[in-house]
Amino acid sequence: MTEGPERIATGLRRSARDSEALTDLDLRDRDWRALIEQLPIAVYIDLLDEWSTNVYTSPQIEAILGYTAEEWAGDNHLLLKILHPGDRDRVLAAHRRSCETGEPFREEYRMIAHDGRVVWFLDQATVVPGEPGRPGFHHGFLLDISERKELEATLAERTEEHARQKHYFESLLEISPVAIVTTDLEDVVTSWNPAAESLFGYAHGEALGRKIDDLVATSPDLRAEAASVSRDVLAEGRVHAITRRTHREGSLIDVELLAAPVQVHGERVGTYAIYHDVRELQRRRQYLESLLEL
Repeated sequence: MTEGPERIATGLRRSARDSEALTDLDLRDRDWRALIEQLPIAVYIDLLDEWSTNVYTSPQIEAILGYTAEEWAGDNHLLLKILHPGDRDRVLAAHRRSCETGEPFREEYRMIAHDGRVVWFLDQATVVPGEPGRPGFHHGFLLDISERKELEATLAERTEEHARQKHYFESLLEISPVAIVTTDLEDVVTSWNPAAESLFGYAHGEALGRKIDDLVATSPDLRAEAASVSRDVLAEGRVHAITRRTHREGSLIDVELLAAPVQVHGERVGTYAIYHDVRELQRRRQYLESLLEL
């Protein structure tokens, strides 16, 4: 994007130094003008005087902002009038610094178009010193970056929304009274909530990064049943069963298991499993069954 403007800038600088006066720049040359006016940017030359008097602005500025090149040249206060209030102090300070030090000017900021639209620009300019007794000037270009800024804003919004959803999900895990565990495609634990710590006896840090069956399905029979659950999740998309899992100390726990795949944009990335401790329910059921047998 900047090769065209830099090449033009070199020509403008050479022309300016060879001219009798700044207004006699070789921009009047039809070849230079034709090249400049085909670029998807607005090229400009401003004097380094008190008002940054505009000497030249290419006509593309009208298509972008709705103000003609003649309006730019005829109103030294136009930039101040349409510069977005939220950017004004920063841009003017950078402009003064460039004028005083001779360092290049480069800022991204907003201007208000003639029809009220807010347009984002990349404004990049080089300082060309003036001849003795004459002011120097900024020669630069304005590139409309509104589309890029819109994409950046959309990305930031989506990132923020993702962070909110992640925080919401993590909060649910923390306060859930039932054990919730998520695993990746290799059945490695990626989340392990406090209820899972309490139910199975493994701390969060101990469980993360380990295969779920190495933690809660340690006997051969349970491993076979757990493998069957994994196959059913893949085949049917959901599993609901009353089964048993292993506590850290080796005891068996009666649990109600609900397992389903975790999908992101239609692609499976893992599995979540909810374990509800039903030992008390099982004891009551067995007690009632024993009474019926009397």
